[in-house]
Amino acid sequence: MRIRAYLKSETFMDRPTQYATVMDAEEYCNLSITLINQCTYLLRRLIARQEEQFLKNGGIKEQMFRARISYRNSQNRESWPDPSDRSDRSK
Repeated sequence: MRIRAYLKSETFMDRPTQYATVMDAEEYCNLSITLINQCTYLLRRLIARQEEQFLKNGGIKEQMFRARISYRNSQNRESWPDPSDRSDRSK
């Protein structure tokens, strides 16, 4: 339990080898292997999520193209006169 609390604490990032002198080699190796497995799991999830987002939303160039076209279309709509607005038409 003290290892779990240490891994969740702020000091872990500052002093990751703090318990290296207190633990025996087997405990420290098990801790290292556990951390490696957790990192691998999280990286695999991250890659899978990015693949899903790429397939759903496209790559950065496609997203930039859509944003540019959307911006252009919104600018064009703003410059068109409103057909229901008759205030500027002469009778």
